[in-house]
Amino acid sequence: MKPCVQCCCPEVAPSSYRSQCQSKPLFDLRRHRSIEALGHTKPLVKLLSGSSQCLKPLGGCTGLQHFRSIACSSMTELPRAAGINSEPSKEVRRIWETAQAVCFDVDSTLCEDESIDELAAFLNVGEAVAALTASAMGGSVLFQDALKARLDLMQPSHQDVQRFLASHPPRISQGIPELVKALQGRGCQVFLVSGGFRAIINPIAAMLGIPQDHVFANTILFQEDGSFAGFDEKELTSQGGGKASAARLIKEKYDFSRLVMVGDGATDLEARQPGGADIFIGYGGVVERPSIASKADWYVYDIRDLNQALQSRP
Repeated sequence: MKPCVQCCCPEVAPSSYRSQCQSKPLFDLRRHRSIEALGHTKPLVKLLSGSSQCLKPLGGCTGLQHFRSIACSSMTELPRAAGINSEPSKEVRRIWETAQAVCFDVDSTLCEDESIDELAAFLNVGEAVAALTASAMGGSVLFQDALKARLDLMQPSHQDVQRFLASHPPRISQGIPELVKALQGRGCQVFLVSGGFRAIINPIAAMLGIPQDHVFANTILFQEDGSFAGFDEKELTSQGGGKASAARLIKEKYDFSRLVMVGDGATDLEARQPGGADIFIGYGGVVERPSIASKADWYVYDIRDLNQALQSRP
């Protein structure tokens, strides 16, 4: 049987899927996954246990730790890394305020989820896949190699993906809907640039009013019977430096001169290069990566800080 390209993603989010997402409290789960090399695990557990919160693994995977918060307090409580640009320079602020395009990473930025890890946990291979994700996001493994290795471990079928979507509505990061609306209201084009899968990301884009042709993500391939057949290696974000390539393509296609990348990982940071993103805004509200934070033009722990900067512009 010849493999066929399927992304399992509706042009618009189904009403049942949309209602599940909207009814779920923003930030009802808190992630403690790979705060790198700072020894933050014990202080964070202590902080959470002091506010009637419980520690529980997701999908039987002890490598993916989530915390359910009764208080649902802001992720700005996460420890800060030293030597980061928590306040933007005048030039960085100017570029942010006048950006013609903003590209958001999806996993652990636009959403609290790390969707590949979540899908892996759903398929009972969570720990091994989470380790590969951490390596890819930290920059120690080429992204395409990590993507192939993770998919080879998961072997997700079309049916698996559909069941996952039905049972795992996305958790949108606090402040994202308002920020996307504010950017679009200023005439700024919003794009999603992710190493995740279109099957998961396209419904999120529809929920936020982001056009499908503004989504750069990976496509899972399936056989005619729905079994796993690989992934589309022609997708820009399946390749090393893919987010930089996507940023360059966006600037060339739309003749933009000011483009901003917002994300949490090494592949997001890579987008900032000549012809690509003009600045990189790092986000540590879900996962703090000091090696990324130290290189960001501006590093925030709360998406609402970005919206506030827009609102404060004269």
